[in-house]
Amino acid sequence: MQLVGMFQYTRRNCHAAREVFDKLLAGLLEIGEGAPEAQKMALFEAAVIALNQLNAATKHSLIETGQREDLWKLFNEIAVTAGIDCSKYQYNDFTFQWREW
Repeated sequence: MQLVGMFQYTRRNCHAAREVFDKLLAGLLEIGEGAPEAQKMALFEAAVIALNQLNAATKHSLIETGQREDLWKLFNEIAVTAGIDCSKYQYNDFTFQWREW
């Protein structure tokens, strides 16, 4: 069942978004906390690009202002847990360099 105005939040799209984060977390666990930051950032870049593609597939309706802010916070929380200092990036947002949402 879909709510009016929520057509983009299908089970398939939500599952695809979750898979992006599952893959990011699995990758970070695999390389470990002591991995070079560049290696960690490559995983984040791949996740952001995957979300860009998913958003484009929904005609840019999946990630709007509220979701963008929530995703930014989620990426930052994951990054801090992975040992990345987000404060050294403009606006504390390292995703800005790759994201289209």
